[in-house]
Amino acid sequence: IKGLHQKSPLKSTPVLGQDGLTAKEYIKRPFAADFEKNPFGDAFLDESVDSESVDKTMLGRALDVLLGCCEVSKNAATTLCSKNIHSGLLADLSQYATDSIVDQVTSLYKKLFLNCRALVTEVAENSNEKSVFALTSLLLTRNKGLQIVALNKLLMVLGTCCGDDFALFCKRDGGLEMCYTLLCRFMHDSRDLLGS
Repeated sequence: IKGLHQKSPLKSTPVLGQDGLTAKEYIKRPFAADFEKNPFGDAFLDESVDSESVDKTMLGRALDVLLGCCEVSKNAATTLCSKNIHSGLLADLSQYATDSIVDQVTSLYKKLFLNCRALVTEVAENSNEKSVFALTSLLLTRNKGLQIVALNKLLMVLGTCCGDDFALFCKRDGGLEMCYTLLCRFMHDSRDLLGS
């Protein structure tokens, strides 16, 4: 996967400002494709290549294998965590311009968080603006204990994160939706307690 990541082509994408709407700059981000980087830049890429690729790329299939390993064995998740997959690979893959890769990385984070307490501790203790993606994935695990850890840390970093991270947090089926779900559950549970 590291080899595929290093050879991934680049695509100019906007970096959103604090308002989450306007681009403050453009940077080149990798995207999943079954061809390697173009040394002349992305000006020669076909315009039909977009971030919503229908077919799975090699990188997408490799991430599927990792997800499958984590579903089958808790030891596989623990081994991946011991190899610093969070800081070494997943943090880079979460910055991809390909939505399907970002979704797969979210799923992989969730599996790793559910099976490897050391990763939860690492992300919770080292939380900063750059960890919004990992903390959002922790929130999406649907494990109450992990969600509390994620919410406590997200409250500290969401106010200072970049527009891209905030947009990721607010996307459909993302962190904001999960916060709303948790709030509704809390309100329902508190009504039940007061009513009885």
